[in-house]
Amino acid sequence: MDLIPTLALMSILLPTLGGLLAFPMGDRARKGVVLAFSAAIIFVGAALTVLFLWDGKGVVTIGEDGLGSVDAWVWGITALDIALMAVLIWLGVRCRSIVAVVAAVVQLVLILGFESWKGFGEVPEVAFTIDRLALVLVAVCCIIGSLIAIFALQYMEGRQKKGRFFAFVLLFLGAMNGAVLSNDLLWLFFFWEVTTLCSFYLIFHDETDEAKASARLALEITLWGGVALAVGIVYAGWKLDTLQLDQLTASADLAGIALIVPAMFFVGGMTKAAQVPFQSWLLGAMVAPTPVSALLHSSTMVNLGVYAIFRMAPLLKLYTPLTVTVAILGAISFAATAALALTQSNVKRVLAYSTIGNLGLIVMCVGINTPASLVAAVFILLFHAVSKGMLFLSVGVIDHEVKTKDIEEMGGMSEKLPFVTWVIVLGAVSMMIPPFGLFAGKWLSVEAATNMPMLLLLLGLGSAATIIYYTKWVGRLISRTDAPPQAPEHLSPYYKYTLAPIAGGIVLLSVLTPFIAHNYAFQMLPEGYADPHDTAASDLLATNSYLWIGAIFLFMAVGMFVGLSMIHVDDKDRRKVYTCGEPVEPQVAGHYFGGEATATLLTDLAVSVCAGLAISTLLLPVIAEVV
Repeated sequence: MDLIPTLALMSILLPTLGGLLAFPMGDRARKGVVLAFSAAIIFVGAALTVLFLWDGKGVVTIGEDGLGSVDAWVWGITALDIALMAVLIWLGVRCRSIVAVVAAVVQLVLILGFESWKGFGEVPEVAFTIDRLALVLVAVCCIIGSLIAIFALQYMEGRQKKGRFFAFVLLFLGAMNGAVLSNDLLWLFFFWEVTTLCSFYLIFHDETDEAKASARLALEITLWGGVALAVGIVYAGWKLDTLQLDQLTASADLAGIALIVPAMFFVGGMTKAAQVPFQSWLLGAMVAPTPVSALLHSSTMVNLGVYAIFRMAPLLKLYTPLTVTVAILGAISFAATAALALTQSNVKRVLAYSTIGNLGLIVMCVGINTPASLVAAVFILLFHAVSKGMLFLSVGVIDHEVKTKDIEEMGGMSEKLPFVTWVIVLGAVSMMIPPFGLFAGKWLSVEAATNMPMLLLLLGLGSAATIIYYTKWVGRLISRTDAPPQAPEHLSPYYKYTLAPIAGGIVLLSVLTPFIAHNYAFQMLPEGYADPHDTAASDLLATNSYLWIGAIFLFMAVGMFVGLSMIHVDDKDRRKVYTCGEPVEPQVAGHYFGGEATATLLTDLAVSVCAGLAISTLLLPVIAEVV
């Protein structure tokens, strides 16, 4: 028996079952269920990854033979899809949002009308596909997502409606895995909108006025993204006569108005990935409990958006103006959000802008659409997800223990929460410098953009801003204050034993960067792309580079240990800031680029430009048809 299809199906069914069981239980029983199912999901994700790479297969498919009772799957998902649309309409009515109601009704009409036309209950030729791109997202979702669920057991102590919270967290993981594994476009659409439902309830969780408004905004934007996806799917089934994702992306003769399919997938992906001009829902989602932020930013929602865009790379490549527009839009999102992060002192908003920017970098790489750029996109996707999940969880610990999200109030944190501080330092450093894997991805993105000066300029501006805001935050964390030194606070094992594996994973994955490149990323490219072994990517990630990567990590570790051991400040050596005798109370604080007025101006400018580019992606297929 081939275990790979079984494990893939378990990655969908296990989280769903865990969510259903966690909902009605009391606190003690729920904690046991979440722990048990999270451990099982981690095992499934790790086992699936190891077996897939060990087996050496490029693609594993699950069709009628692998689904058991295939009719139950087909009719079950069809019925659930209709029920889901009804629930989304009800949520729109409950939120008093005509925008959400109209979007959900349009989706229902499109999908029901198309299903009626083609006939209900049609069995997909290939229901699920496991390839290297899907595998990285499933692994991140299962491992990082489950660790976030375990972390939340401590973080959510004392809060209300924990049953609903953990039910939607686990359901979110199952829906995410279902979406990235689906080869049938209608099944992909179903799982896509389940993530919309989960994100709404997780953002809505605290039920404050701000949480309700943010959940409503997220529902409106992502539902209209779902409309774009539905239009692309219906056109593919109606005019191109296929609902199979692998067949669609292999359509080498797609031209003219048929390019509306990748254009619609792109717009739908932009809304999920919160790319400018659709970024406002993700910024609003920061009102949710921090584990939700970690989940949205690292292992589920936003990754699904860039996944959809990545899948369309072979079709975007067929029309140069379309793929160039995608690249420019992604680069503007990266540079604009990096600049906006400089205006913020709320660390969750800084990290939110950072997420939008790094996903913009992935979109830019997909738009450049060369072997080197697609390899760069995979590296950024993988390493950003791991690092950003860890950073959000660390911020959650500070918020839970110290009750602050303000960077300016985090001085002396290295004395109060030393473990968390150094985890944040590792996460921030991993986003900026070698030998971490994210740096390799950004290096490759620069190499891929060498023939596009405008992209290089935006890359340079965004990268410089990224270094500034992370360095400023780290500097504040490790700075000392005039307050008397405090004994380090006791940290819950739930925090330590979730942050430590992620931190170790960042280092391990970075050491294994050459292995990941040659055994995973280089073999992941769609058909029709040149062998990346013939590019600069291969030279940068040569198989013999394990030694120098390991040597750099060893040097950094020894240097940090020696440096810290030389620092010892007694309380009697502390001195207040000298003010030349002036009767003033000095304040040590970071500098922020402008204020709210500057942030508003930058946002309006970026939204206007990117909205025009997004609209142009929908007009370009029409132009291609006419010309």
